[in-house]
Amino acid sequence: MLFIDREGIMKIGVEQITLLLLGALGIVACGDQIDKSIDDRPKNRDTALTFVNALNDDARFYLQPQVMIGDVFQEKYKAADLLKNDYRSYLYAWNKDHHKTTFGVRDNNSNNKQHKLDANLTDGGRTWVVAWMKGNDYQLSVFEKSPRNRSDTITLRVLASVDMDVAVDGNVLSRAKSGVVSAHISVEHCSGSLFLANHPIDLCQQDYGRSYLAVADQNGLRVVVEE
Repeated sequence: MLFIDREGIMKIGVEQITLLLLGALGIVACGDQIDKSIDDRPKNRDTALTFVNALNDDARFYLQPQVMIGDVFQEKYKAADLLKNDYRSYLYAWNKDHHKTTFGVRDNNSNNKQHKLDANLTDGGRTWVVAWMKGNDYQLSVFEKSPRNRSDTITLRVLASVDMDVAVDGNVLSRAKSGVVSAHISVEHCSGSLFLANHPIDLCQQDYGRSYLAVADQNGLRVVVEE
């Protein structure tokens, strides 16, 4: 029969905790080394990204190769700081073996709200990265740009946070689905023609013959950006 006194139990407990801490530190160090080796690989591919912040908060966008071990929400993976309803272009260079990318967005005030998403990138692609609200939660959508310029019209696609009717000149053309970018819509009159969720949308600041992405919620248009 084995007898261990209280001092022995305490000694074993301290030793186990020490081993666990050393093991955890070793894992972190190993992970950092792996991530550095991934980051050091030649950047022989690139994608033109446009970050769009349609959240209710100022936000910071992040991205990293999906194979990395460390969390995406680190300063070294920061891509852009955006005010709400703002956007910014960003050229992202990556290794040919790392087309799958982790995107993240986090609020710039409390850091309590965040969301991340894995998506594949295309070399030479032109890609939207849109943060939007689903109720009180952050969401991310990553998809390719698709301009369809036509003279004398304004062409746009709609990314809606809720299901909504899309109407032009009093006719409902389609019903946009939450988080799913719509087909192209042609508008011939910049004012009084387009309605999203029964809200009139003024496009007179946009140019005829150009294509745009419109991000909308239940209250109407949040932001519109050229494709």
